[in-house]
Amino acid sequence: MIWVRKGIVHLLALVLLVSLLGGALSVNANLNLTHPAKLETWLDQSNFYSGLVTNELHKAQQSASNDQGAGRVSLDDPAVEQAVKSVFPPQLLQQYASTFLNANYAWLEGKTSAPQFTIDLTSSRQKLAQQVGRGVQTRVAGLAACSATQLAQLQTTLDTDPLSIPCVPSSLTPQTAAAQATAQINGSSDFLNNPVITAKALDPNGGNQGQPYYQKLSALPKLYRLTLKLPWIFGILAVLSALGIVFLAPRKRRGVRRIGWVVLVAGVLMVAAKFATDAAFNQLEKHLLNHSSISQLQQPLTDFLRRLETQLARVDLWFGAVFLVLAALILGRLWFTRQKSPGKRADPSDKDEPPEGQGTDDRPPLPVFKQPSPPKRPRLIQ
Repeated sequence: MIWVRKGIVHLLALVLLVSLLGGALSVNANLNLTHPAKLETWLDQSNFYSGLVTNELHKAQQSASNDQGAGRVSLDDPAVEQAVKSVFPPQLLQQYASTFLNANYAWLEGKTSAPQFTIDLTSSRQKLAQQVGRGVQTRVAGLAACSATQLAQLQTTLDTDPLSIPCVPSSLTPQTAAAQATAQINGSSDFLNNPVITAKALDPNGGNQGQPYYQKLSALPKLYRLTLKLPWIFGILAVLSALGIVFLAPRKRRGVRRIGWVVLVAGVLMVAAKFATDAAFNQLEKHLLNHSSISQLQQPLTDFLRRLETQLARVDLWFGAVFLVLAALILGRLWFTRQKSPGKRADPSDKDEPPEGQGTDDRPPLPVFKQPSPPKRPRLIQ
């Protein structure tokens, strides 16, 4: 019956709308979130690797602020920060990040059962300790001996950082100060307390006693692989639902018109999704600015999120524009073919459509009555 066909057409129109939106969003995600090289480039352009070193030193100094002792080097000292940056240049950190990302993407793609990576910072930590020790030795060797007043002042303030003291006590030699600084960096539990980083030992909370993250997120690889297939799934659904609308509609023109309106709505929603993406990332940036544990990474992360937001919003806007243009072509074509030329119709199928609820497909044809011919005149007999 006609109402059953119309109900199916309404359902297929909803499926078409969901397929268009889902296909556009899944294509957007696949273009921007499934390529580790693209993420590495954005991190590098955002100066994330430089900020990472400063942030780790800042966190380590906060942890060690209540444990100051004789000859301890302040981790936020400019000389220490410079030494760390020379030992851990952005290029090296980018290499580590590439190793981490590639291993995790291999796990997500099902190539490995768990992320397989090992980042060993032991030699870099030893090199840092030696470099800081040499810097301390050079500075202490260039200081004059403390006077009684200066020594009393040092004992009062308990400030014996060899990189900030104005003079050297008689009990402190350059070699001793260097050895203390080197031992402090090597034995520090605040900075690089676990120099060997693996997927099993990595814990975002700073410990290594919890369950590994890849076990907590064991369902993520299946979800990721499904996301890679979603553009094809939504594309096939869109084509099938569009064909179903055309063939099941009471008139094909009406079905095509329905498709045009659905595409128009999808275009408007994709343009709205662009602004929704902007608003969501703005809220995320505000949350990052209130997070004290990443104070030195706030600007790099904000810049990284803005780059990601720009790419996601741009693709949403492109899909919205394509849908709107396609809808305009469909509806415009229907409107122009509906116009009548002088003396004849532009489209033979463009007849006045029956009102809603009065389809023509289910009505039997009306009987055709032939007009009787006039009686024949009688022929006269001569």
